[in-house]
Amino acid sequence: MKNLLVGVDEQIMQITAYFTDFHAGESGDSMIVCGPPKSGRRSAITQAWEEASQSCSKLKLQFIDGHEADMRNNTEFLSRIDDAKKAAKNKVILVVRGADALVKSNESLLYALLDLSRSGRNFFIVLVVCHQDFVMSVEKRIRSRLSSKKVNFPGRQQALQEFLKNYEKLLAADPVLGKLKALKSDPKILALLEDCHVKNCTSFYRLKRALALLRAEVLENEDPTQKGLIAAACYWLKLTNGWDDELLQQLEGLPRQATALLLCAVRRANAKGYEAPITYQRIVKDYLLMANTVNNTFRDTSDGFLRYKELDRLNEMRLIIVCDRKAVMLHNKQFVLACSTETLLQEIQHLDFPADVVRWASEEPLAD
Repeated sequence: MKNLLVGVDEQIMQITAYFTDFHAGESGDSMIVCGPPKSGRRSAITQAWEEASQSCSKLKLQFIDGHEADMRNNTEFLSRIDDAKKAAKNKVILVVRGADALVKSNESLLYALLDLSRSGRNFFIVLVVCHQDFVMSVEKRIRSRLSSKKVNFPGRQQALQEFLKNYEKLLAADPVLGKLKALKSDPKILALLEDCHVKNCTSFYRLKRALALLRAEVLENEDPTQKGLIAAACYWLKLTNGWDDELLQQLEGLPRQATALLLCAVRRANAKGYEAPITYQRIVKDYLLMANTVNNTFRDTSDGFLRYKELDRLNEMRLIIVCDRKAVMLHNKQFVLACSTETLLQEIQHLDFPADVVRWASEEPLAD
């Protein structure tokens, strides 16, 4: 799973759109990225470039440090610009960290950099700065050289408030969890949310995933106690943030057939969508198909009956979460995976599991 940053999903999307437009366009461009240290500016730029590169294969990213221009001869700084020019057969995103330091020490170098984005179509100059007043002062002096594109990053406390607002919005929009007042006010949950934010850069995506898993558990237990509800919420928040390794360690003790069932679920989840429920029957059919066509050491003499029992055991271990408590027959039960498909595949590969089954699980299944 990608490491998305808390409170800056919107900024990443905005920067990705700018990079994609630059790749498709016929001219260079520039942009100012403004925010305090540790606000995720560099990580967001890198992630935006990675996402844009999925459709823009000849898009290169290079960082240079404006503080290097404090040296009298500027040798290192100029050599990095030179390297960027040599790479300009492809389109280059040149990120200048500490651009506010550069404008104080050598303004002419800043002009030269911005001219790169004007003289051809191969350069996108990103000026990374700490202070908004820098943006205003530079705009007055070099307005003709500077694009109007600006992306602002909030400070840590602002980002935390935004994160908590997102949590409240997700709860309010959920017809099941929105009715459970304890989720909005319990101090344990609020303290854990803050820890998730500070220690692990929790994203909107991870938060949404944790609440989806909690919803599945609430639906399975018709009337959860407040204590049980809070414990479950804390469990899923920790799990989706990678703090709870106990769940993944359980993979080592699983029978081979149960691990193969998980791989069948990974394959099906990748095709249906991460949060779409999957039936027991569908997974058992996939397992029998795998055993007959991929690796016959997994052949099932019980005609699938034992596999249904193993799926129930995976639910008890919280490796999968049954989300259809009304189903009476085993084959009609529906579930979602407790971990991301990427995480499960990665951990199972560490178990020295048969490679042909792992490869098969990575393929797109046929339609139901």
